[in-house]
Amino acid sequence: MLRSYCRIFLLGVQIPLPPGTTVGASLDVARPVVDAINERLLELERATDGFSLTFVGGCRYCGAATCTRPEGLPCRHPEKARPGLEAWGFDVARTAAELLQLEMTWGRDGMAPPALTLVFALLHNSPAAIAW
Repeated sequence: MLRSYCRIFLLGVQIPLPPGTTVGASLDVARPVVDAINERLLELERATDGFSLTFVGGCRYCGAATCTRPEGLPCRHPEKARPGLEAWGFDVARTAAELLQLEMTWGRDGMAPPALTLVFALLHNSPAAIAW
């Protein structure tokens, strides 16, 4: 599937976290940014007939309902849910460092790093540059 696209738009974001933030809380802090970026990527995906890859912070599209995927059933929201770059074999840390000049940092003992580094992508064939 990846070979059907000849261009990739990469977006890297670093979200500073307050000292003492746990890993679980860091995803809550990042969620508004992630949600906004995912919505914009879906808009660009439709406009370019592309395919977006997102940050794997956990899908929240089912809300209070239980995800159907662990049961082997189809996704309830295939129009919104997208896989992460890791699912397609991307080395996200290397991509961030080499192509976006963003160094990823890692937490320890349940505590988040000083900042979350998130990488998103849009695969497309559009000859025009992507305007964020």
